Amino acid sequence: MTTLKAAYDAIKNDDIRTLTVLLDSEPELVQAMTPFGSIMHVAAGVGNELMLDLLVKRGADLESRGGTFGGTALNYAASKAQLGAVRFLLRRGAQMDVSEPERNPLFSAVQSGSLDIAKLLIEHGIDATVAYTGKSMKNMDALAFALEMGQMKIAYFLRTRLLGV
Repeated sequence: MTTLKAAYDAIKNDDIRTLTVLLDSEPELVQAMTPFGSIMHVAAGVGNELMLDLLVKRGADLESRGGTFGGTALNYAASKAQLGAVRFLLRRGAQMDVSEPERNPLFSAVQSGSLDIAKLLIEHGIDATVAYTGKSMKNMDALAFALEMGQMKIAYFLRTRLLGV
């Protein structure tokens, strides 16, 4: 088994001890990429704040892009409805990338159906008014996306917050 696979398994199995040993023996592992993104993405996706803290302390890049859509760990945590991980990453200064809908953590929160994450992102100042036009959307902002996805609680929250209605 490769060291990267061992680190991936340690994160998935909530084995911080093994991950610590692996990082001690190969410090560069903290920046390693899996098909799902960096090991930071993996920890964010399972919502393991202790692992995230260890990785940040070892020099993991909060803004590292990877995975299917080339997003950050913040976006990946939002897509997996991992509120604790999203909160952790925001507190550590993770940026909210709204350059594309696939990278927008608010869109990820909508898609995963997490009202709590949507609220947290709004509290941290994400631009919910940015609108995208592409193959599957035309001038679609977060409110329109929530309506499109049938996420009515999130849509109501966004409408109330953005329009005061």
